[in-house]
Amino acid sequence: MSTTTSTIDTQQQQITYSDVTNEGVHSYFSFGKAETKLKPLSTKKNFQELRRTQAQYPTTASLNNNINARNNQLHLPPFKIEFENQQKSPEIQVLNDLVKQNHKLNISTAFYSKYIQSHNVLLLFSNDSSTYEMLFENSSWSNFICNLSFKVTLPRRIPVSYSVIVNRIPREWNVDTIHPLIAERYTSTDRVTRIFRDDQPTTKVRIDFHSQDDANLILKNGYIYIVSIRYTATTYKPLTQIDRCFKCQQFWHKIHNCMNEPKCYKCGEIHAYNPNCLNSIKCANCAGSHIAGAPQCPVKISYRKNQ
Repeated sequence: MSTTTSTIDTQQQQITYSDVTNEGVHSYFSFGKAETKLKPLSTKKNFQELRRTQAQYPTTASLNNNINARNNQLHLPPFKIEFENQQKSPEIQVLNDLVKQNHKLNISTAFYSKYIQSHNVLLLFSNDSSTYEMLFENSSWSNFICNLSFKVTLPRRIPVSYSVIVNRIPREWNVDTIHPLIAERYTSTDRVTRIFRDDQPTTKVRIDFHSQDDANLILKNGYIYIVSIRYTATTYKPLTQIDRCFKCQQFWHKIHNCMNEPKCYKCGEIHAYNPNCLNSIKCANCAGSHIAGAPQCPVKISYRKNQ
């Protein structure tokens, strides 16, 4: 049997002048057939492609905006640093000295309050939650700042993300008695507060923590243990913020455009801000036995309903 071997003749392609083009993607020369010129995408397609690229590779500006938005949502309250003997040091020097003492601190903003009677009270703001939690620890503070003695007042207001709502707590229970029971398991427990509606207690209780980890763990599980009893827990959603002037304590304007005389938020009398006021507690708006701006204030409740 004879075997026939077939061969394929390869034809050499010729380069002609008409094949030369400067519109090719990878080469100035096209072999055999001229390359087709690429058509630009339409404006709409270009815009869509740009949006996809920006989403995949965010710019530095967009990253900074995301970080700022996240920090703004935290609303971390300031720590008050009061220097003794009416002394004070420039803000930038205070920040620099604090960072030298503890390199883990993420701080960049501090200024002396204009609305506190003593002008040597510095408001120190945290840039993130880890620094905020760290500043609650005594070990984060030295004995001196810029060689000056001082005392620190911890924030009274807790950020929303550090709070949870616990449901079905009997109205008859005193929250002060269950506070230490909760703190046995969740060591960063700060406050336990009964939620009121129309001046009446509800079965909901708000728990504030110093650590966001405790709040996140409870919300992830959907429940909280008080001793060995389990209760459902949900996200704390605060009521709509109501404008209140911290000078005269009224609800209809803010401090920067207040023309009224200053009133104490504790006793309601006409005098400058004094956190150590020893007068009897009386609301500046309704004369009730609570401080100005308290949730049970009927003036505040009425104002909230009319908003």
